[in-house]
Amino acid sequence: MAEVKIEALSGWDSSRPRRNIAMKVSYVGATYGGFSLQPHDDNTVEYHLFKALRRTRLMNMVELSGYCRAGRTDRGVSAAGNVISLFLRTNQDPAREFGGKAPSEDAMPSVSPNAVLDQEEARAANHTVDETEDVKELDYANMLNNVLPADIRVKQWAPVPVTFNARFCATWREYRYYFLPGNLDHGEMAQAAKYFEGYHDFTAFCKMDVTHVHNFYRKVLETEIVTAPQLQVDGLASQPKDGAGLTPQSSQSYFRVRGHAFLWHQVRAMAAVLFTVGQGLEEPEVVQRMLARDPGFDRKPNYALADDLPLCLMDVGFDSPVMWRASPECQSKLRAQVLKLHSDFATQASVTAAIVEDVTGEPVQTKPWFHPALFPMKNGKLVYVSDGDKKYVPLSKRQGEPTYGERIKALEARKRKAGEMEPEED
Repeated sequence: MAEVKIEALSGWDSSRPRRNIAMKVSYVGATYGGFSLQPHDDNTVEYHLFKALRRTRLMNMVELSGYCRAGRTDRGVSAAGNVISLFLRTNQDPAREFGGKAPSEDAMPSVSPNAVLDQEEARAANHTVDETEDVKELDYANMLNNVLPADIRVKQWAPVPVTFNARFCATWREYRYYFLPGNLDHGEMAQAAKYFEGYHDFTAFCKMDVTHVHNFYRKVLETEIVTAPQLQVDGLASQPKDGAGLTPQSSQSYFRVRGHAFLWHQVRAMAAVLFTVGQGLEEPEVVQRMLARDPGFDRKPNYALADDLPLCLMDVGFDSPVMWRASPECQSKLRAQVLKLHSDFATQASVTAAIVEDVTGEPVQTKPWFHPALFPMKNGKLVYVSDGDKKYVPLSKRQGEPTYGERIKALEARKRKAGEMEPEED
C-alpha cells in the first residue's frame, strides 16, 4: 500500500515542548471509509483527525508524533470510545514526565499512519504521570471539536506516560452489534455466544489476511445478548426464553463482546452465525463445532457477513488507569453537540418513514419489520438472509473457503510470478 504523503507545516517550531496524550474519540461511521488513513481517500476518520490536529497546530507530521490507535474499525463501523495516543504541543514543562528533557521530533520513531496492524498483544512499561500542572493546559478536546465534522467528537483526553501506546497497552476492546429483536430466540443466541468465550482459533469467524496476520487465535473475555423490551408488530413479538439473563435497555437488542483483540471482520462474522441460531436454522453448538474445526468445518464455510452499519466499538481498557478529563466548557458543548446529532438522525428517520408510507401506502409501524427473516436493512436489501426463498443449506454442508495453508501457497505463487521471491530449491 502506498504511503500517504503529508507536507510539513510551515513555520513549525520543533523545539516546542510536547507531551504524550491519549484521546477518546467517538464517530458515526456510516459515511466514512473506515477509521484508518488510506491513499486516495480523504474521507476516513483519521484523515479528519489529522487535518484537525494540524489546523489547530497541535501536531506537525503524524509520522513524527508517535501516533497509534487502539482500534482500526472498518468502513461503516462506528465508535463510542476508540482511543488514540500521540505526542502533542503542551503548555506544561515536560521535565517531570520526560526526565528533564522532552523527546524531539527527530528522536521519535517513524510511524506509518496507514500501516496495517498485526494482531499480537504486547505491553508497554508501567510508568506514572505527575498529575500536577504548572500552568493551564491546552483544552485539547474542545480545540479539536471546534474544527472536526459534527459526527466525529473527541470526548476526553488524558496525560499518559512516555511509554503509553494506545494499541500495545490495551488489554481489551468491547464491541456491540445492534439488531432488531424480531422473533429471534435470544436465549439460544446467548447460549451460542458463550461458546465464543475463551482462547480459540477464529479462522472460521474472520476475513483471513495472510499477508499481515499469521496467528488467528484470539481470547474472548465476555459475551452477552441484551434484548430490547418486548415489541409487538403485526402479531410478531420478541419473546426471549426465560432464564437467559437478558435485561431490557433500548429499542434495539445487541450482541456485546469483549476480547483482547479482534481479527478483520471477526465481530460481524460472529454476529452472522448467531443470527442463524436465533432463527432456528442452526443449533447453538454450531459455534463450538466451527471453533473446534469439527468434521464439516475443516475450512470456513461460505456465509454472508452481518452488515457493518450496526457495529460499534464501545470502549477500550488499559493495563493501568487512564485519568480521562474534559473541561466544563467542553463537556457542556459536547452534550449539546451529540444531542443535536441524534436529533438530526431522528429527523432523517421520520423523513424516511414518510417516504416509505408514500411508496407502500401504509404507515411504517404496520410493516413487519420484526419478521424473523427481516433484520437491519441497507439500500432496500436484507443485511443478512436465510437464503431468501431458497432452501436453507446448513453451514456444515456449504462449500468452504480456501484454508490458511492454501492462501499462503497462493500468495507465494503470486510473489514468485511478480519476482518478489526467489524460486524454491529442489
